[in-house]
Amino acid sequence: MRQSTAPRDSSYLQHLPVELQTAILSHLTSPSDQPALQAVLLTCKSLNHAALPLSVRTFRNTDHRHGGGFCSERQNAQFLRYILSRRPELAIFVENIIFGQLSSDPNMGYDTEAVDEDEELEGDRLFDEHKPEELATYRKHIVNALGPSSMSHFAEEWIKDLELGRSDAQIALILICCPSLRSLYFETPYRQRHFLRALELLNRANPLISNGLKPPLSRLRHIYCETQSVGSPGGYPGDRNPGPFFQLDTLRSFEGFDVSSGNEVERFFGQLPARSSNVEEITLRGSYVSPQVLQNMLRVCKAVKSLEIARGIYPGPVEELLPGHVLASILPHADSLEYLHLNVAEEFQLGVPTQCEHLCLGLELRNMTRLKGLVTGMRSLTGFFNGYTVIGDTNTPARIPRVRGAPHLTDCLPDHLESLEIHRCGEDILDQVQTLILQVQEGRSFRRLKRLRLLFDREDVNPDKVRLSFDPAVIHIDIVFQSLQNRLYDLIPSYRKGDRRVDAISSPIYAHDLRQQWLAIRGQDIGCASTDLELYEAPGII
Repeated sequence: MRQSTAPRDSSYLQHLPVELQTAILSHLTSPSDQPALQAVLLTCKSLNHAALPLSVRTFRNTDHRHGGGFCSERQNAQFLRYILSRRPELAIFVENIIFGQLSSDPNMGYDTEAVDEDEELEGDRLFDEHKPEELATYRKHIVNALGPSSMSHFAEEWIKDLELGRSDAQIALILICCPSLRSLYFETPYRQRHFLRALELLNRANPLISNGLKPPLSRLRHIYCETQSVGSPGGYPGDRNPGPFFQLDTLRSFEGFDVSSGNEVERFFGQLPARSSNVEEITLRGSYVSPQVLQNMLRVCKAVKSLEIARGIYPGPVEELLPGHVLASILPHADSLEYLHLNVAEEFQLGVPTQCEHLCLGLELRNMTRLKGLVTGMRSLTGFFNGYTVIGDTNTPARIPRVRGAPHLTDCLPDHLESLEIHRCGEDILDQVQTLILQVQEGRSFRRLKRLRLLFDREDVNPDKVRLSFDPAVIHIDIVFQSLQNRLYDLIPSYRKGDRRVDAISSPIYAHDLRQQWLAIRGQDIGCASTDLELYEAPGII
């Protein structure tokens, strides 16, 4: 059969319905790839029309140079003007909002890019002032979102701060104007009057709205928040409580960096009704969460499916969270939890007792019948210590063999486990791992376990002594020898290069590129960090 040699029409995309063109372009461009979107917008009138919804899909207002700081009030004002006055039909296409620090302080929140470093600001925020007709439009949106009875003192304060161009009020308004919002990424507000209060009011108002319009936050699924260093870990004001986010009906995923807990957070979660939250995935990295706060947090959730906890590297202000505490908190979710990732940062633990019921996950881990993926340390599973450990209140490191009463590896693992990764391994674990492999290969138990990763401490383990007998057709085994620098990279180091500074390479706000790479190569022997926890080697970055 002869192929047709007739010339093909290369403009066929332009003849498709605009909605279909937009759908195709959404798969060809990334929300963070603004140059690619700009190229499409400038191609021709028809493609410009199709690409416009994608141009507002993600609103980002962050200062990448400094890895933190206040978002630009001018940029907020321009975006509000665009989606509410110039192109109001585009507000429905906004899906992701990413912003830095907010403030209701008139001396903060200025546009750092618009001012020379030597220029004294003295409270001049240099934002594009809102016109009276724009403020009238903003007032209308607030009434539509919260109802006519919402025009209380709070609403009047909101309008006043919008007139002054304060970022806290601006972002709160953006939230109520974007009904298709799915993801929210932000630096936890240090001083705010409107943002968190607007979230709470919107959540209460949503079930009551029946004007035919999609209510705000009706599609919000994911929240990420992080706390930039402000003194010691945990020294945060009350508005850093993550509890209110768990009350959002549509929220399914919460990720926090440097989340801490105090008495107020513990009380807040403790007062919420049991199983009242729909959050299913929880990620706490660089966290300082007390055992009681974690227990209260998970008690509030109906069915947690995924939990990742990585302890902060500095001494925390609250009782230290240990593996046994985590197990006690997840047991009520035994019929739903499918993935558990626990890194207690053993390198930075001091004064560990040899007899502690919480140092290991323990035998009850076996009751997590839905667990498919498990990532944790050798000590958390088997009680074996690796390397030198400071005992009790002494200052002298010593080698100790094992936590007394710790279970055998095969006695505590859930039978339906499919993937297991154990970090900080030493030679002591080899016999137990070999027993596990034999049980898998003989079909006696753990029949679904197909992948096993063992991360050994390179400084304390002789590679020649790591010998395991297994059938690769039955189970796939990865063996990695990590140096201290590799392990520090896994603990989310900071990044310094030139003018760029990032406090955490896992941040999707200030380090999207570093985060994607970190997620891809953590748990390996590739990325390295120095002992002062600064990233100094990672392929493609440095």
